[in-house]
Amino acid sequence: MKKMTILLSILAVSSAGATRTAENLKGFRNVCVNASFEEKGKENEAVRGKLITRLEAALKKANIAVAPGECGPKGLTANRQVNLFFSFFTTDDGDIYQASLEGWLSKEGNYKEVTLWSDLFIGGLDVGGGSLEAADLADELVADFIADWKKTTH
Repeated sequence: MKKMTILLSILAVSSAGATRTAENLKGFRNVCVNASFEEKGKENEAVRGKLITRLEAALKKANIAVAPGECGPKGLTANRQVNLFFSFFTTDDGDIYQASLEGWLSKEGNYKEVTLWSDLFIGGLDVGGGSLEAADLADELVADFIADWKKTTH
């Protein structure tokens, strides 16, 4: 029963945030990439680094310019840059996950935070399989982002 309550809580909070709005990506010329990975309450920097590399490779293959280094809080509109953030976490039991990809701006002009594009998945997995699931979902989510990016005639 505890797992069902957690899953319903995640669904209630998160599913409303999924907005794939390709039009919001128009005019941007590059992205910066960051990620987080947490399985059973523990962060894993090695997996996080591999996910960032994987996302950057997919974007570069699609001819989307990727800014080096971490995403900065300023200059995003002037540089026509979108922060792209992949997040993966599981419940403490490790059998329910949420994975999301968001394109957003932060602390720019009158905005405190603006999400331009987002998508997410929630589901179950075999305990200990988080890194494989995260990689598969990162591939799927970045493919959706790339498709929407290309719809805006970049």
